[in-house]
Amino acid sequence: MKTFFKTIAIMTVAGISILAVIGYTVIGESTELKKSADGFFQAVRANQTAQSHHYLSSDFKAITSASELDRLIQQMRLQRATSITWHGFSIHNQNGVLEGLMTLDDATQYTLTVSLSQHAQDWKISGFSVKPAQSVALNRQYSG
Repeated sequence: MKTFFKTIAIMTVAGISILAVIGYTVIGESTELKKSADGFFQAVRANQTAQSHHYLSSDFKAITSASELDRLIQQMRLQRATSITWHGFSIHNQNGVLEGLMTLDDATQYTLTVSLSQHAQDWKISGFSVKPAQSVALNRQYSG
């Protein structure tokens, strides 16, 4: 009977340890996704297009010049964001998606989806989508 309880205790500790490692990894990865996206939007709000271009993946950069990025930022009204609240994320292999709510300086709210891909140790933006309440989406996505 003692052996049974020891086995149960060992299995419980092992299970908790595995869950802790998985939880730490997932939380760490989501933090890295958010850090990259937040850096991009901080540069956008500061009107630093060249700095915001740094957060883009090489594939996204290949199809989007700095001037095109500036035009997209203006078109999507990203420079007017006063707050972004992330409420969801997913990660599959070297690809991640963040979902959140963006509030503009006029209190208008938009659903924001940011696609990211992992390059070495960094997460880079490979696309983003802004959807107003009318669900008319403005997109820029590299697909290759």
